[in-house]
Amino acid sequence: MPTATMTRNAETTLTLDVKLPLDRERAFALWSDAEHLARWWGPKDENGQPMRAEQVEWSPSEGTRWRVVLVPSDGERFVQSGRFVTVRPPEALSFTFAWEDDDGERGAETLVEVVFEATGEGTRVTLRQSGFPGAGERDGHIEGWRECLDRLVQEAADQEPGQ
Repeated sequence: MPTATMTRNAETTLTLDVKLPLDRERAFALWSDAEHLARWWGPKDENGQPMRAEQVEWSPSEGTRWRVVLVPSDGERFVQSGRFVTVRPPEALSFTFAWEDDDGERGAETLVEVVFEATGEGTRVTLRQSGFPGAGERDGHIEGWRECLDRLVQEAADQEPGQ
């Protein structure tokens, strides 16, 4: 299975690329459809099990809010939320991203930009997350995004033509 690669552009930015065996429209749909997103969104937990994405509020439209609750195998809950900034099917999607604590207070907000580029063999998806307070926070997201993108690659491979 292909894996994401990381390039560090700056101390507060991370960039990951992954290739999907789908055309841009279908690749974009894996990001824009809440049902698809729920199948691949979320890293592995401490036991090596994929977290479940529950309560997926994801309907990309510029200015609308999104929210996803991630649940690892121990049942703890991790909440992510933000607002869609750019929605240009099938070219690009961007949104703010922050973790929420148990009281609903949001932590440091970053910007996630996802670009879909047609290639001869499918689509290259480039994810760029910027605005981290520092390198430590950035590095804390690297493995999580890699695991999410590996799951996205598997979701794409499971797609049949026309889905």
